[in-house]
Amino acid sequence: MNYILTVIRYFFSPPNLLRKLESTWYRRPYFVDFKRNSSAGFPKHNNKSIGFFYDLTANPITYDFSSFLFSVEIKRKQLGLTFIDIFFVLPTWSSVVQNKTDPDETEHRLFEILLGVTRLLPSVRYRSILGRDACLSLVSGYQHRWPHEFSCYSSVKATLLFPKTSSEYFPLIKLPSAAITRIEQYLRRFPNKKILTVTLRNSQHIPSRNSSVSDWMRFEDWLGDEYQVIYLPDAEYLDCHHRQALGEREVFEAGCANVVLRAALYHCAFANLGVVSGPINLALCDHAARTLVFYNVDAYPVDYWRNIMRTYGHRIGDQEPYHTDAQRFAYVDDSFENLRAEYLKFKKIIFDEKI
Repeated sequence: MNYILTVIRYFFSPPNLLRKLESTWYRRPYFVDFKRNSSAGFPKHNNKSIGFFYDLTANPITYDFSSFLFSVEIKRKQLGLTFIDIFFVLPTWSSVVQNKTDPDETEHRLFEILLGVTRLLPSVRYRSILGRDACLSLVSGYQHRWPHEFSCYSSVKATLLFPKTSSEYFPLIKLPSAAITRIEQYLRRFPNKKILTVTLRNSQHIPSRNSSVSDWMRFEDWLGDEYQVIYLPDAEYLDCHHRQALGEREVFEAGCANVVLRAALYHCAFANLGVVSGPINLALCDHAARTLVFYNVDAYPVDYWRNIMRTYGHRIGDQEPYHTDAQRFAYVDDSFENLRAEYLKFKKIIFDEKI
């Protein structure tokens, strides 16, 4: 682990970046198998693996990575393979300059989000961080790779794969037992309470999609003493107006920095609610997590929504065919009236409760 940190810090140190890109030792890939506590060079026996090449120049360094990784997991199952070997291909120097990328932010997201998400799939064998030229000796070694069009010579976007039924999709993630234990210890503070998580969005990207915090607090008050609401602020911003507005209400700040603990809390909760965002996708990927997501279509720019329909196939009112009955989309905004009405419908679907 220390070696990987050294490699990426070495790469992202600005003063001698061009020289470092040309150094021969940097071009040598480094593989780590966390489960077996070992490191190795090129994996010689990869006929049972699918190679997932995630190009950081062309793809988001956000929670959206989870959708691409889970697509690879679906493909692995379809092919009857055993492992996923992941290669994070570092950004090119030209992309860093052109996109004004903050190297420190890239490093943080890579280690805190992307590598964290890989811990949720037991099929992930190797995780590797390497330069584009180091891929030359790897790509040809994989009969099965994702995306299949990946090239060492040009940036390639990862692709998505959507199953048709829940049996093709679940079970998907497997949470480390240590994470479950820690969450169970945390939840002992709220005996005899139904735990309901609220994932808040507070992003600078299309801010009209962000959570209406005042409505969520009003919703919490309406739920009453039967519930303990736990807020999970946006993973990007620990110190934001959400925190000030929430005051003394329960906030699980550890979930902002730890992907696995966030997923474990979703797993252990009675229900998970929130507006559409990358982090809450972790709950939708857990067949045991009851999840209600608010999809305010009116908050999206028209072209952006059209792209979502092309990419994900979403249509207003649709539920994903591969989700369970306890994983639902509500195509309305997160006003208090909608939160209350949709949650009552949600409970009726799950428990056949009378409204």
